[in-house]
Amino acid sequence: MLGIYHGYTFGYALVYHGYRFPKQRRFAACTSFALKDFLKDTPADKLLTSRPSRIWFILVWGLVRTWGYTATHMTERAYKYRFYPTAEQENLLRRTMGCVRLVYNKALDARTRAWYERQERVQYKETSSLLTSWKKTEDLEFLNEVSCVPLQQCLRHLQKAFANYWGKRAKYPRFKAKRNGGSAEFTKSAFKYRDGNLWLAKCKEPLPIIWSRFLPEGVSPSTVTVKLEPSGRWFVSLLVDDPTVQPLPPTDKKVGIDVGISSLLTTSDGDKIANPKHFNRLYQKLK
Repeated sequence: MLGIYHGYTFGYALVYHGYRFPKQRRFAACTSFALKDFLKDTPADKLLTSRPSRIWFILVWGLVRTWGYTATHMTERAYKYRFYPTAEQENLLRRTMGCVRLVYNKALDARTRAWYERQERVQYKETSSLLTSWKKTEDLEFLNEVSCVPLQQCLRHLQKAFANYWGKRAKYPRFKAKRNGGSAEFTKSAFKYRDGNLWLAKCKEPLPIIWSRFLPEGVSPSTVTVKLEPSGRWFVSLLVDDPTVQPLPPTDKKVGIDVGISSLLTTSDGDKIANPKHFNRLYQKLK
């Protein structure tokens, strides 16, 4: 009985402190998944009769998952490309970004009103339910004409923005404006990548991407983000697990940096980095 109590206390303490201290975050996440599965699969009347060793087994299993994740995880890298959509694709993407902006702003307004009027914190689950109800109204029925994945992703981004705000890591989320362009994020269920071609949900043709560089061999994007800049240029960013990126070896060495004029910066080791002076080289293009 005492072992069960200490097992749960230790597990939840790990989860709590793991999200405060990045070095323990990976172990905390794996342990929290293990505890969640255990609580879901074990009936309530058997929790007190379970052997304490099961609790510690869960914690050890979380540690094993952590090691396995560390050994197999590859560094994520985003590859950004310019593309020139067809008239049909541009129309669909602009409508998608407009719907994303609308859903984000309405969800932000709902969460703000809930806090100032009732001191209630609305979470992602509630905003997702609101999105479902909005789609059923006559005025917002057009939300069904675009992919639902970017709409759900923008709600997740809003949830993360509020988490950063309550954690005092960022300012209060702001409403999105049309003049700033827009973006839409697609997960694996909303796009298809095959033989160097990328199809987005509800698009009949692949995006005409200018492949300025190739993706690493054998990788497949996990997330695709389409962005429209205020200047009207279209970009697509593909997030992949890049096996060619190797983590740098740990070191205890510390280096001081001094920013200068004649040289861009000087290190405490005496190394000087020359000033590239991009303005002198490119000012002709500004005219």
